[in-house]
Amino acid sequence: MNDDRAIKITKTLTLKYEKAFSSNSIVEKFRFIGDLLRSVEDSSQSMKNVFCMTNPLVDHKNTTKENAVSEIEKACIIFLKDMAKTGKQMLFKDSPCAEAQAYIGMVYELGVFGVKENHKKAYGYYTIAARQNNALGTFRLAQCFEKGIGKTKNNEKALTFYRCAAKLGLIEALHTFGSILIYGDLGCPRDPASGIFYLKLAANRSTSSYPYPYFDLARCFESDNAIKEIISDDRYAFNLYMKGARLGCYNCQYRVARCYEYGNLQNERDMEKAIYWYKKASQAGQIDAQLALSSLYFTGIDNVLEKDNSKAYIWALKAAVKGHTVAAFTVAEFVEAGIGVKKDKIHALWWYTIASVLGHASANSKIDELQRRVQQETKLGEGENFKSRCRLF
Repeated sequence: MNDDRAIKITKTLTLKYEKAFSSNSIVEKFRFIGDLLRSVEDSSQSMKNVFCMTNPLVDHKNTTKENAVSEIEKACIIFLKDMAKTGKQMLFKDSPCAEAQAYIGMVYELGVFGVKENHKKAYGYYTIAARQNNALGTFRLAQCFEKGIGKTKNNEKALTFYRCAAKLGLIEALHTFGSILIYGDLGCPRDPASGIFYLKLAANRSTSSYPYPYFDLARCFESDNAIKEIISDDRYAFNLYMKGARLGCYNCQYRVARCYEYGNLQNERDMEKAIYWYKKASQAGQIDAQLALSSLYFTGIDNVLEKDNSKAYIWALKAAVKGHTVAAFTVAEFVEAGIGVKKDKIHALWWYTIASVLGHASANSKIDELQRRVQQETKLGEGENFKSRCRLF
């Protein structure tokens, strides 16, 4: 899982924009817009959150930055609309007109670039692009049928369009269709051999913008996988994880870190390497890695990592705010005990309540225990408890 990749993107956003839009290359402009839209979708946030570089609870007004974002949004949507109108619709996959229509579909689906979210319009644009053999439009059309975006769910049609998009060579489609074949999703008969074939094609085309096929391919070759048709090879699996990690796949980075920490997949334990990869994955937003790094900072490791309670709290907090159950409970414990943060019972109760909502088994007993002490100190009204004052959702 990923948390704040958007912050990483905004640091280089202006430079990437200027490079792409100062050139005469249509390909560069499409690449910039594609990477930007994928980052928005991956973060599962609105455009406002994607471009937020400071604490949203604090009033930080930066007119220059807001104007820069507005300029980028305007330039992107104008370019896409111009490309969509340019020339006739052409029945080959590299048509700039079709590519623009597919991206406009994403704009409507995500509700970005100042455009109001409209799934029916998104579906319409994907359909137009797919009819021109556009790989992205075909892939997004498959997702519409799978998820019910602007159209009634239909697994059979979703599978058909995923297959078509994979045949057109789109890396996301190769990755998705390969996984479908391996596990028999969407009512598709299982075909692990063909699935591995497609995943390998996807991995071979992986880039830093889309390194994720390596993780799913590597999982298939681990000795404890549940795919009996595939001969396991732990060393090969680790090498695949490492390739993905070096390309920037945060799940691969987390898996590599665990291999070095616990000596998995035929590796010797090496805590220096483990910490290096935990940091890489954590910085990319992998929340399990963030919690692991928090634990390592809390305990410290002789001659390897200096104990640092402040960093332990911060990394746990980063994971907790994205809904990691154990991280939320850990933050509550840190706040209750004053570890790396100011000691505060009310603040701790708030986090225990969040952990309870997220399903942590021990949270309710901690709430009851701490609430009794808080009631004595804060004199809550009779019959009133802390949960009654919390309105989380």
